[in-house]
Amino acid sequence: MERLSCIGSSASVATGIVAALNGLIVILKDELHSFKSAISTLTGHHWTSHALILAIVFAIVMASGCMLKLKLRPTTAWKWVLLGNIIGLVTITGYYLLVI
Repeated sequence: MERLSCIGSSASVATGIVAALNGLIVILKDELHSFKSAISTLTGHHWTSHALILAIVFAIVMASGCMLKLKLRPTTAWKWVLLGNIIGLVTITGYYLLVI
């Protein structure tokens, strides 16, 4: 089976990691007001800082994957994307269901 390019492979891994990390950051901002105010000082608003953190992590994972010449099978790449999104969804949904 063919493998994706390092860009496609790295983007898949980065998407999964960022999706899962997004859930964690949402919960941290809700639970720890000190964390929310700390990241607010980075850009002036916590959502802007939140997006900036995720963009930086995405870029780092993309660059790392390309430096390592990562080449995944398409099914493995989709598993990274799907798993990261499921983790992010379950994390956020579970947290808010427990808080309500």
